[in-house]
Amino acid sequence: MAAGLRRALALALLAASPVRAQTPPDTLGATVETRLERERTRVRGVTTTRLRFGIGPWRVAAVGRYLADGFGRLSSDAFDWREDLALTASAWRPLRPGLDLMATSATVRIPQARVTRHESYAGLVFRSDADLSVTARAGVALDARPGAPLGRVVPTLRQDAGPALGLDVRYDEVRPEQAIRFDGQASGALLGARRAGDAFGHAVYRLDTPRLRVNADGRYRLTRRDAYNAVPFSGMPRPPAEVVEATVSDTLDARADADLPLATLPLAGPVRLAVSGALGRTTRRLRTPGAVTGALAFDTDLARQTLDADVALALDRPGLAARFGVRTGAAREARRLVNGASLPAVEAARKADLLLQTDFARSTLALVGAARMDRGRWFVLLDAERSILRFDTPDENPDDRDEALASGRAVVRYIANTSITLRTELVGSDQHTVYLRRARSAESQRQRTLRLRPGLDAVFGRVTRVSLDTEVRATYTRDDFTLVGRDRSDQSAREWRLESAFDQTFERGPLAGLRLEAEARLSDLRLGRLLPDRFAEVPFDTLRTLSLAAALAGGTRWRYRIGWRTFRRADAERALSVPFVRADGSAATVTRPGTSVFTQTGPVAALMLPLAGGSEVRVEGWYAVQRTRSALSGPLPAADANAIARAADGRVLLQPTVTVAARWRLR
Repeated sequence: MAAGLRRALALALLAASPVRAQTPPDTLGATVETRLERERTRVRGVTTTRLRFGIGPWRVAAVGRYLADGFGRLSSDAFDWREDLALTASAWRPLRPGLDLMATSATVRIPQARVTRHESYAGLVFRSDADLSVTARAGVALDARPGAPLGRVVPTLRQDAGPALGLDVRYDEVRPEQAIRFDGQASGALLGARRAGDAFGHAVYRLDTPRLRVNADGRYRLTRRDAYNAVPFSGMPRPPAEVVEATVSDTLDARADADLPLATLPLAGPVRLAVSGALGRTTRRLRTPGAVTGALAFDTDLARQTLDADVALALDRPGLAARFGVRTGAAREARRLVNGASLPAVEAARKADLLLQTDFARSTLALVGAARMDRGRWFVLLDAERSILRFDTPDENPDDRDEALASGRAVVRYIANTSITLRTELVGSDQHTVYLRRARSAESQRQRTLRLRPGLDAVFGRVTRVSLDTEVRATYTRDDFTLVGRDRSDQSAREWRLESAFDQTFERGPLAGLRLEAEARLSDLRLGRLLPDRFAEVPFDTLRTLSLAAALAGGTRWRYRIGWRTFRRADAERALSVPFVRADGSAATVTRPGTSVFTQTGPVAALMLPLAGGSEVRVEGWYAVQRTRSALSGPLPAADANAIARAADGRVLLQPTVTVAARWRLR
């Protein structure tokens, strides 16, 4: 689509947020959902109401949503509240076969921000056949929000309203070997001094024949959004002026892939050629129409293009598959100041330089390969990649670099018997990053990572399930060289994790009908300065976490769950500061090596109560006792030892987490 046609479409539609025409409701009734959450210093309540009913030949659907968020203040028990209210309603009436009358309305209200948006439309829905549907609508739009601050404590409320138009097109054609779908919407409004616009199209094509498979998908969106902003004046003792900033965004994304059989080799089996490609283009134009003469209003353009391609040969035979190919991609992004000639030279040069520093061009090339075997009790997956990335930036930006990456993965799964499955995964990578500009050349480095993830799954009958996963990770980062007078900053990171889960269903005895669920998670992360000559490290941080949970679940009609949960995090720090109060009442702080320990523990419970007519009520909670403690190492001042010990012992807080959710069905 040519640039002139896109600009004409934006000005003609001037779209606000479209109110989509929907299918008339087939079932009648009402549903009310409520949800209340209490978590530490946050309270959240949500109520959603859905209505579907008929009035004579009309079918009406309405959805209302009320959201209230409360955030506790650290200095008091008070809450800061934020509320959102959204209401949408739609009505349909058939006039004759293939023609319906429709009306839609949508309102969004945010009281704290003093923002209100409302749209109302009436229109006609044309259906030529089962494949094509066209909806044309006209109405009004209202947008009320604060204007530019302009030094005021409370900005002036701007209430803009005007006519609105909309058009929706849907086409859906499905045949035995191909399918074509298109969904397009456009709407717009004239809102006083502002304009708004939105045009969107999504097209899908599918072809599936014995000789060729093709999938294509394209999306296009053109939007305009105007906002109030304050701009200053250069070299003039004048207050800022209010202007309307118009932002027009133009986005195109397209993707296609094709799969073509080539031949059938005697040993390898069928050979296919798989080709895929994707392209994207985004432009964003910021303009300030009607800006006051002398105001520092910067008009800018953004252009971004991406292109990716993948070509591969795929071999398929029962129980064995392989794929080898080449993947490449490129991206470019540039920002420009378009009204520099009308601005003061110093301000224009400064802004242009800032925009130029964000420009970049990125290109990648990768060789990829994968093989999979699935025979009997064995499953094996191997994949590897070798790639190089070039990241080019202007001279003003020292982020110019090259990256070379080699990575591989091996996954093995073995079914020992009907009850036990063993699995393991080995992942490794080697990444070398070289900065090409002198300003950052000292940051060039090479990082090697190795991960081992063995695991086990066991199922004994219908009553016992066990899962065990563990991971060992080692990452070593080495600098290419060291600046004169500085020590090398080579680093190491080693981690061990364990995750286990147990599920037992009791069929006999006093616990018959109950289910025991338990899980445990442990991790140990150690960071240090690497000494590569001796393959040793000087540790500087250790983080250990522990999470335990166990619960009994049961019930037939009333389902419940009750148990205990504990979380503990210990962070070893080289410099841990603890504030305390001396005996004379003065405040002080002591800093020593030590460990900060954070603990949360307490009972957990959940209850699900189904009611008549499909309604239900759910309650979940964790009554956590929270404590933060500091364990200091080394000698402490004798005069303040007791005060420091009391301060390091922390304090105990109660942090209940409660969620109450209800769903009511009204007939």
